[in-house]
Amino acid sequence: MKKLILSFGLLFCFSVYLLAGSGEVSDFNALQSTSTPVAPPLSTPLYRRQKPEIGFEVSDYSYKELGQKTPLRPSGQLMKFTGVMYGFSRENFNRGYLRDPFFTDSQIRFMFGFLDYDGWKKKDLKDNDYHIPHKEKWCPSFYLDTRKLVHYPIQVPNTHIELYPFSGLGYRLLWTYLGFRFSNYLYIPVGVTYKCQCKEGLSFDIRGEFDWMPLGLQLTGGIIPNIQLNGYGLGLSGKISKKIGNVEFFAGPFFRYWNIPKSKTFKFKIGEDEYIFHEPKNYTQELGIKLGVSF
Repeated sequence: MKKLILSFGLLFCFSVYLLAGSGEVSDFNALQSTSTPVAPPLSTPLYRRQKPEIGFEVSDYSYKELGQKTPLRPSGQLMKFTGVMYGFSRENFNRGYLRDPFFTDSQIRFMFGFLDYDGWKKKDLKDNDYHIPHKEKWCPSFYLDTRKLVHYPIQVPNTHIELYPFSGLGYRLLWTYLGFRFSNYLYIPVGVTYKCQCKEGLSFDIRGEFDWMPLGLQLTGGIIPNIQLNGYGLGLSGKISKKIGNVEFFAGPFFRYWNIPKSKTFKFKIGEDEYIFHEPKNYTQELGIKLGVSF
């Protein structure tokens, strides 16, 4: 799966290189010197007033938790989930009023998969350490990511290139049946999208972003809360789009990464017994491809 995704990503980069190197792409000054009439650069943003976009995604997914290093766990790894995730995404670009330079972008993504678990478990709830090796296959897991962004389009003079700085507010929900755990992340994305209209009906985008997570809440068993603070994520994606009539088809690779620190400790007593819970530091990596259509 990783080889397929990497091959697709390399093909995407090579296609962008060919398009960017073509005399028909974006070197407007060079084209202007020829005797053939050339259309002026786009004076309005490439995104229309409203542009719904629907995509199908598949990714190689990895989630790892780290704890203290021990003789049994010299790497400190408590457990990991790995496997393939499948899902869909939907975006809706709303340009708003023509005199307003800003426009909004509503996004939602749902990914689901049966992942392999490799880790440890406690003998009972009173244990303060995980020391029994445990593996399990076909663990159902999903995550839901929804956010609202605000973009500000910037036209690069004398080119068909535009930059779209953006920011907004996002919410991410991660669930796995093993331990019946719900991870809730509230985050603030900040990034920029590079968009170039290469030829008639053909364009490519590259988007990079940083996601700051000021607050997270882990619910284990659906009832045991652990608060997480100051995590972050990174995202990088690209796509090539081809417009045919009023419909635009697109494809491209993406990479997503999350780094979430150890949570606050939660303690409670039942009779004379005291129980201590915390969410370990965890990492998520996701490398995939996306295919879709916009209207």
